[in-house]
Amino acid sequence: MELKEYLDECGMPMSELARRAGVTHTTIYSIVKGRDIRLSVALQIEDATKGRVTPREIAPNAYTSKSEPHNERNQKKKQPVSKKK
Repeated sequence: MELKEYLDECGMPMSELARRAGVTHTTIYSIVKGRDIRLSVALQIEDATKGRVTPREIAPNAYTSKSEPHNERNQKKKQPVSKKK
């Protein structure tokens, strides 16, 4: 769902969503206007909207491929390097 559509459907002011997501009103305004945002911000918005607005919808440029977002949630943990004796 588009962010503007979510706000309109819920009757929620941008300032309220900004407060819930822990971002500024300006950030929400920028997203509604279609500006690029960091994936971490998109994830905060996803949490604040209870998943109704997804990062893929508001931060499509944050994805490196169709199936995998480029972010800290999806990165594999590095395996420790074993030292040879």
